[in-house]
Amino acid sequence: MIGGGSSVDLTRFRRFGNWMFRTLMNFLHRTSYTDLCYGYFGFRRGTVDRLDLRSSGFEIETEISIKAHYAGLRTAEIPSIESARHNGASNLSAFRDGWQILRTIVQAAAEDSVPAHSHLGAMAIIGLGLGVLMALGAIALPQGAANVAGMDAIPAAGPAPPVAALLPITINPVDDAYVAGELPNDNFGSDPSLEADASPVRESYVKFDLRALAFQGVAQATLRMYVTNGSGGAFDLRDVADSAWTEGAITFNNKPAKGNVLASFTPGTATGRWLEVDITSAAAGKAGSFMSAALQTSSTDALGFNSSEAASNHLELVIQLLGSTPGPSATVTSSPAPTPTGTATPTPSTVPTSAATVVPGTTTLNPIDDAYVAGELPDDNFGSDPSLVVDASPVRESYLKFDLRPLGGLSVSRATLRMFVTNGSGGAVNLKAVSDNSWTEGSLSFDNRPAKGAVLKTFTPGTTIGVWLQVDLTSAVAGKAGSLMSGVLDTASSDGFAFNSSEAGTNRVELVVQTGGSQTPGPTASPTRTPSTSATATPTRSATATPTRTATPTPTPTRTPTPTPTAPPAGTPFSFGVAGDLGANSNTSAVFNAAHSAGLNFFLPIGDFSYSDVTPESSWCNFVKQRMGSSFPVELISGNHEDDGPDGQIAKFAACLPNLLGGLSGAYSKEYYFDYPASTPLARFINISPNLTFPGQGTYSYSAGSSHYNWTANAIDQARARGIKWVVVSMHEYCITLVSASCSIGPDIMNLLISKRVDLVLQAHDHAFNRSKQLALRTGCSRVNPGSYDPDCVVDTGSDGTYGRGAGTVIMTVGVGGKSINSVETRDPEAPYFTRWMGSNVNPTYGFFKISVSSTSLSGRFVRGAGGSFTDTFAIQ
Repeated sequence: MIGGGSSVDLTRFRRFGNWMFRTLMNFLHRTSYTDLCYGYFGFRRGTVDRLDLRSSGFEIETEISIKAHYAGLRTAEIPSIESARHNGASNLSAFRDGWQILRTIVQAAAEDSVPAHSHLGAMAIIGLGLGVLMALGAIALPQGAANVAGMDAIPAAGPAPPVAALLPITINPVDDAYVAGELPNDNFGSDPSLEADASPVRESYVKFDLRALAFQGVAQATLRMYVTNGSGGAFDLRDVADSAWTEGAITFNNKPAKGNVLASFTPGTATGRWLEVDITSAAAGKAGSFMSAALQTSSTDALGFNSSEAASNHLELVIQLLGSTPGPSATVTSSPAPTPTGTATPTPSTVPTSAATVVPGTTTLNPIDDAYVAGELPDDNFGSDPSLVVDASPVRESYLKFDLRPLGGLSVSRATLRMFVTNGSGGAVNLKAVSDNSWTEGSLSFDNRPAKGAVLKTFTPGTTIGVWLQVDLTSAVAGKAGSLMSGVLDTASSDGFAFNSSEAGTNRVELVVQTGGSQTPGPTASPTRTPSTSATATPTRSATATPTRTATPTPTPTRTPTPTPTAPPAGTPFSFGVAGDLGANSNTSAVFNAAHSAGLNFFLPIGDFSYSDVTPESSWCNFVKQRMGSSFPVELISGNHEDDGPDGQIAKFAACLPNLLGGLSGAYSKEYYFDYPASTPLARFINISPNLTFPGQGTYSYSAGSSHYNWTANAIDQARARGIKWVVVSMHEYCITLVSASCSIGPDIMNLLISKRVDLVLQAHDHAFNRSKQLALRTGCSRVNPGSYDPDCVVDTGSDGTYGRGAGTVIMTVGVGGKSINSVETRDPEAPYFTRWMGSNVNPTYGFFKISVSSTSLSGRFVRGAGGSFTDTFAIQ
């Protein structure tokens, strides 16, 4: 019986039998289980097929334990208590069922080629067990047989004493949600973030189910929050007596009352790390029941952290039971690995963990390298992208490399490539052999990709997403067993196919190999296939999970997955995407899918979001999250369709797509700025709302001397004073563009940006694309006047795609995010200010602009989503 667990049904006879079976099991099968016969199993539905279970009696528990081990499944044992049964009698026959368990353990050892010396040891354990049972009187010689069944009536010896160090229990909330004061009837239970703020009012509610701890003493309880927006303010966690609320129904108007303060703390301004709050007293008092709490603050410096709906690093409560010492992890595997300090307790899952050797059975391998290449970006590398993509237009090819050296000497009976589909396709996809294994995911590009060989398999993925696609590769894997195997996916179809790479947070591409006995003697190796949680929150695009996927006698790569982009290290180059006038149609979907595959760190939708293609606002947010990822930073700035309607309210869009980068100043989605990367930034992003009208605030005017004008000027000056290399200003509406329309934002704010030589101005509203020449105020040009052209205001035409750094301002309209494209008027008086353009009358193409930022250059390229074939690139350097 696992330490901390107990059962009133555990007689002395059963206790000894459990010990004997457990000892025999661990000896023969190299496991480290602490209990085989008491408790319950919890696993995902898909695990059943992998276990191939045959038993129908009490021995099914033992069979599950054995086959889970050989399937490489990660397992955890958690203490539980079995109370007295309410009705009826036990169906267990100690001798009959014990014999079935013994036969299952020994038969599995024979099938799995356990060495002969282990069988001799097993016989010794069985003999010892029989001798002890005879001494106890449980069995006797045939001439004086005792009533074996009667032994079941011996009173229980009581719970097993606790072991020296009980492992901690990690619990995620059964309900969690925040409420918004200005949206009193709205629910945010499906949001991946929880927030606390005084202006606008945000309060977060959490509920934990502690009923399983009814008879346990709580030594320590720690609430762990993964911070996405830090704060220097003080926060209170308050008791909530009413636990009837649910995350799907709670609103500001119906939220339950708050009680006493359970804990007060100041989070600190750092983001991308775990914040721990001690709530031992509260959890101990609630053991055996539900525990609800609310987080609130009187500070306007907001705190944001991951909810249980986030893709990773969920909110959790870590509980240490009495009679134990704190341990780093609750996971028990067949080959325990050190768990870094400060790491969350992993939840038991069916993801394969390390095995001592590859033995006949089922082995699951993730690639040691995987990446796609892009035809129109021949020198770019996408090895850190969480997706693999295959397409003919634009050209995408995906490369995979598996280490099959641990399979040397084993016969391969079946091998299946499993891909979790994120974008389905009705087109035919080819998997081709690649003989050159010297490529790596960190350096692969379209120009240097290795040559493709013969077709290994052709398949049609189908259009369903969110499912596992399985492709049989038995012949190819059998031929490569004992070596590295590379392959490439390509297609002649323009219906793109995408699936999770090994950098995805979950459901990574994998090769499942079933092997039989040895063909010829070969080396054994230890494929490590499960990500372990990283102790250090390194500010990179990756999350905190670091899988070590293959450990062979020679060192092999250790790589970091990237389910959620985060800020790169200080001064490291990064990229972002931008587009406006989006909607929620097939063109919009294509644009977001292209953005998802582009290796961005964040995306800026610059106004006019849903156009009521989907309602309410949360539906559009979900539309975006389904394509970009629920935790990917999509940083909003309002347009005229949602400032005060007619297609929703910006406050509601901002509530379901909140700021995930942290560290912003101002009013998110209306007028704010942030520096990126946060620690030592390369760029400041200033987002403003000229000519937009917000409920209760009126129209934002940026005329000279106004508060909004001065705020913008100060934000630019502060960036320059801090030595930030680049300044980018975004807004929805425009002053000059290639349509016959007035300067809606007002000439003052445009001339302010040009006078301060803001590097790049991004705008939309005009459903087209254009890129201006580089403009500056200088001798002969004291002001850029809309409705006319002054060549003295142009310092560089940018006709060759390059501009001089610091020489002036480039204005770019990117209003082709999905809604219908309008024509460009090349005879407009302002047309000479522009060097590139596209519209309904000039190669209409839906897409976004990918902009890459380094310490020496700010460059960009137009990325197509749907429609035509327009391209554009530029660089300021």
